[in-house]
Amino acid sequence: MANLLPKGDIICGPCEYQNLTNVAELWCPNCNEGLCSKCMEYHKVSKASRLHKTITIENFTALPEFVRDIDHVCTIHGSVLELYCSVHEKVCCTDCISTEHSECPGITSLVKVVQGVEESEFYHSVVKHIEEITEFGTKLQNNRYENLARLQQEKYLLFEKVKLKRTELTTHFDRLEKHLKQQIDSTIAQQSEHINEVISRLQKKESALKEYKNQISTIKENATDLQVFWGLKKIESTVANEEANFVCLTEESVMKETSVKMRFTQKFERLINSMKRMGNIEINIKKFRHTIF
Repeated sequence: MANLLPKGDIICGPCEYQNLTNVAELWCPNCNEGLCSKCMEYHKVSKASRLHKTITIENFTALPEFVRDIDHVCTIHGSVLELYCSVHEKVCCTDCISTEHSECPGITSLVKVVQGVEESEFYHSVVKHIEEITEFGTKLQNNRYENLARLQQEKYLLFEKVKLKRTELTTHFDRLEKHLKQQIDSTIAQQSEHINEVISRLQKKESALKEYKNQISTIKENATDLQVFWGLKKIESTVANEEANFVCLTEESVMKETSVKMRFTQKFERLINSMKRMGNIEINIKKFRHTIF
């Protein structure tokens, strides 16, 4: 891995080996180190490195970290990784071959394996695979967006369904309320009619008693004592009859206190007590049936 200065610049590898901290301008993937402008000139003409392909530090830092961290030297034996085992799909040094891959067939030079990789079937296969997975991921996203849209449509339809049911309930309860009020009104009217009949009878008797009283006054002023006496006797008898009628009236059902009450039906009470919610929500899950290929 490249060594960094505090501000993030990469240190030149050869200079660092000499305890110098010069900023690297190029990166050599083969040497796996940065090069300053001075060391870069030596690197170009050195027999060991003149064929090495260098890249700018900017391009190097643009590489994914896992690519930048690829080792060119075996971390176990310290030798250059120059061989490839197709059985284990691992890069190896010569010491790795003798210790761990001595019986593996098809040990190949790493240079041959990676040569022309950018135009190889493997390269295009990986790129194509990424494109196919990306396309499939897009299908998955579109499927989820479609599901979201359906959920919003279902939300609207369910709200309308609740609203419709509420309207049905309101209409039904309005009808029940109207019918019950009509029953109350009819019952009160009927009982009131009975009471008014009694009141009418009492008013007639009251008028008769007033008339008797007026008759007494008239008799007193205009009749003889004999006439007054017999007149009072007659009126007294009539009043006694009226009194008896009053007493009898108090025993009749028409004089009983009438009160109208109302009880809701048990079904209605149970409905109110048991109806804690209008409905239950159900989630229907369907298996996703799309395939990548």
